[in-house]
Amino acid sequence: MSARAWGDLSEEKREAWNDYALTVTRTDSMGQSYHVTGICEFNGRYGLRVRMGLEPLEDPPVLGACPGFYSVEMTVSYYGGAKLTPVWYPRPGDFFVEVMISGPKNNAEKFYANECSLRFFVSSVWAAYPYWIKLHNKAFGWQIRGISIEGVQGPWWTGVIKVI
Repeated sequence: MSARAWGDLSEEKREAWNDYALTVTRTDSMGQSYHVTGICEFNGRYGLRVRMGLEPLEDPPVLGACPGFYSVEMTVSYYGGAKLTPVWYPRPGDFFVEVMISGPKNNAEKFYANECSLRFFVSSVWAAYPYWIKLHNKAFGWQIRGISIEGVQGPWWTGVIKVI
């Protein structure tokens, strides 16, 4: 769907996305920095906004402050079952929070984004969301980031938590 939307953009808007993509630096698994293309940035933002229930943007986002947190933590509590609760302390601003939790795999030594068992978006001001689990004596990987209304993505906060 986003590829068709890219094709429907004017040449000027596609060029604006290509220019925007040059301002965004990504890091691969080997630690090397790179820039993606305009269509990659457009497709990513398109998909995120659809999942957040927002209208997709035709224009690239205006660069501003990255949404983020003062701190993030994951807690475990037991009330008739185990409950993982991500808690964040957001910086000021109106943005969404993307949370991903991956199930146990090799003791969840790292987060596996392509195998996450839970992924959701909530408002930045809602600072906790419980996730009930049935597995005990397992580790779960987690990853949390802020995404502005315009689609600017903040840095990922990641970690691993053990459920006893």
